[in-house]
Amino acid sequence: MVNRRAVLGLAMITACVVSTCTSSHPSLPTAIATPPVESTRTPTAAPRSTQLSACPPTLTMASIHALATVPGADDLAVGSDGSLWVSTAANGRLTHLSSSGGLLTSFANLSVPEGIVVSASGDILLAEQGRDRIVRVDPISRAVSLFLQLRARAGGLGVDGLGADSNHQQLLIPDAAQGRLLGEPLGGGGVTVLATGLPRVVGAVAGAGGDTFAVAEASRGLLRMSNGVGIPIGGLAQLDDIVAIGSLFYVTAIDAGTVIAVDPSTGSSRVLLKGVGAPQGLTALSGNRLAVSDEDTGRIVSINAC
Repeated sequence: MVNRRAVLGLAMITACVVSTCTSSHPSLPTAIATPPVESTRTPTAAPRSTQLSACPPTLTMASIHALATVPGADDLAVGSDGSLWVSTAANGRLTHLSSSGGLLTSFANLSVPEGIVVSASGDILLAEQGRDRIVRVDPISRAVSLFLQLRARAGGLGVDGLGADSNHQQLLIPDAAQGRLLGEPLGGGGVTVLATGLPRVVGAVAGAGGDTFAVAEASRGLLRMSNGVGIPIGGLAQLDDIVAIGSLFYVTAIDAGTVIAVDPSTGSSRVLLKGVGAPQGLTALSGNRLAVSDEDTGRIVSINAC
């Protein structure tokens, strides 16, 4: 996710990776006129979680050896082979790293690239915040085609993170500008509005029990979708990314500079990593580990999950 301190200085990259971009999906028919607002519902209480008792001790970012350094590293995603994809919003670049952190390839000419989902076929679904749209990127040919065009709000930031719901084989799309959470089959074929009236949602995940959750850059940072609205969970604020491993969630807190484990059944949490300048990207690795990126330093590190 983009560093909010630097976003006003970003220039919009206007060229596609290929000479033209083809559209495989129509744009959304209408925009919502009412600006998104933060939920006023009372968040659920956060009793003690026994699941968090297995969490490792809190680490400090500076004490961990970097898996790799990618200047301006933003969002992360892992492929089926364990390799890492890294977006860099500030320079419109997408970088592919081996599982050990070695450079495999890197290419630019993307418009403020943010959230990444690697499909089963190996194609990349990528959020272009600069154009407020989702594109499909062929990692071999580097061809870019339109997956879904969103509708930007004047003066507001576009789409940020993405999520995947493997249970329903759909892409979860936090429509940040319009305060909505959308779902669309990974193969394309029609948008479903999952929730409206949300704050600036920037990441989403499907929970182990089948519920859908989102994180927001707001005072109510973790939301569970219920009957088309977001219900606050716990008391975490200004969250930027989210992944699920088993029944626990892991989130980045952008203002606090931390990575946090959360039990969504109780809202209780445990800090796993602190001292991160701008914790933007987060993805699950094999072996019950997490990869975390710091946009300020470009360092990407690996830590144990709970």
